[in-house]
Amino acid sequence: GVMVHYYFKQAPEEEVKIAFLEPDGTLIREFSSLPENDDERGESSGDGGGGGGGASDDEDEGDVPAAAGMNRFVWDLRSEEAARFPGMIFWSGNLDGPRAVPGTYQVRLSVGDRTLTESFELSKDPRSTATQEDLQEQFDFLIAIRDRVSEANRAVEQIRDIRRQIDGALQRTEGEQYHEDLVAQAEPIKEKLGATEKAIYQTKNRSRQDPLNFPIRLNNKIAALTGVVASTDAKPTDASRAVFEELSAKLQVELDRLAAVINEDIQAFNARVAEYAVPAVIVRDAEDEQKAATSEEDSGG
Repeated sequence: GVMVHYYFKQAPEEEVKIAFLEPDGTLIREFSSLPENDDERGESSGDGGGGGGGASDDEDEGDVPAAAGMNRFVWDLRSEEAARFPGMIFWSGNLDGPRAVPGTYQVRLSVGDRTLTESFELSKDPRSTATQEDLQEQFDFLIAIRDRVSEANRAVEQIRDIRRQIDGALQRTEGEQYHEDLVAQAEPIKEKLGATEKAIYQTKNRSRQDPLNFPIRLNNKIAALTGVVASTDAKPTDASRAVFEELSAKLQVELDRLAAVINEDIQAFNARVAEYAVPAVIVRDAEDEQKAATSEEDSGG
């Protein structure tokens, strides 16, 4: 990787950022001294997962050290990783961004409104027989895989967000005379969303060993290509490209179905909700709420 050394006479109070850029200033990746919240990040099993930069021994991985004295940050040469969603579990699915190809780059250190920039050169591994064109072709293909995985994972997140909002609207109308009408309209939408989600992601995964029992779906299959394509310094094979095109086409079918649900079914549901003027908050009488709670207890609910 690239080791960046820098010195602070005193520990800065402002956020410290380290960015890596193309020669023309295009941002590749940026890291911060603020710790990253990993509470809702997914996890991978097998050969996948991971990413990020480096840090000193007393820092969380991926954070930029900002202590008084000498500091060191190590960039692993990788671009931004693919998007993920909370609770995601992959089997041998790699979310890592590809490593930078040999060439000239820049590193930028920012503390508040102060910045320092230096150029550096990434040299090709002298043992590799791949040409610069081969490595660039490999990099571009890995970026395409990463972006497709991100599209798949963002679709899953969007589906779950839509479903939460539908459930919220239905919960707010419980007890109203039009509630059943909204439920009847919402259930087919949720079924369509569920079918698309299950085609993109294995929703039965709850632990890291679950993929042994439940087959992986499209996002995991596409992500698994990363490990294959990046396994050696060489341009992508025709077989890898063919698999990517096949899986990408299948994913597009599901993305198109999701778009149709959003543009048609969701629009119709929103129109019906607007017709009933469903409020954001329904304040019910406290006595009625108590009776409802007692009724649920008596019925074993």
